[in-house]
Amino acid sequence: MTNLSTPIEYFKKEAKNLFREVQAHDAEAMARVRRVLKDSVNVSLMRVQHVVAVEYGFLKWEDLIKATAGELHAKISMKKESLLKGKGEKSIAEKGNGHRLKLRVPPPGETPLVSFLRGPLDLPTPPPFNEFADLMDTMTMEEQRQWLDEDARRMGLFRRN
Repeated sequence: MTNLSTPIEYFKKEAKNLFREVQAHDAEAMARVRRVLKDSVNVSLMRVQHVVAVEYGFLKWEDLIKATAGELHAKISMKKESLLKGKGEKSIAEKGNGHRLKLRVPPPGETPLVSFLRGPLDLPTPPPFNEFADLMDTMTMEEQRQWLDEDARRMGLFRRN
């Protein structure tokens, strides 16, 4: 996962990466810009920020900046889901579908629960998921199972014999 502390940083990084690609005359990046901007000559970082905002469903960059962290995480998740829809994760990593998303490679020994919480792609994880993943990362799979069973019993969800 990326170590971006806020979703705003994620969008800023996305805009900077797109701007670098536009400066390098990358065909995919130029096509993304042309889909949003009518005039794609002399594209500045500010105009690229507008492109990123529109791609994520905002009218302009200022609206993206004013959005709450929850709204931004939801936008990131929706974009992630749309990229995953109908495609295998491998094809997203290779083609990028117009984006430079990378599959997150779990470190050795990471449990399936922690991998699930952190997600398959190199996108910021919502803070509550990240905190829970950090807690679970300190435990073995058996300790995780016991902890979750005890928690479920405390909440009265089930009784295990």
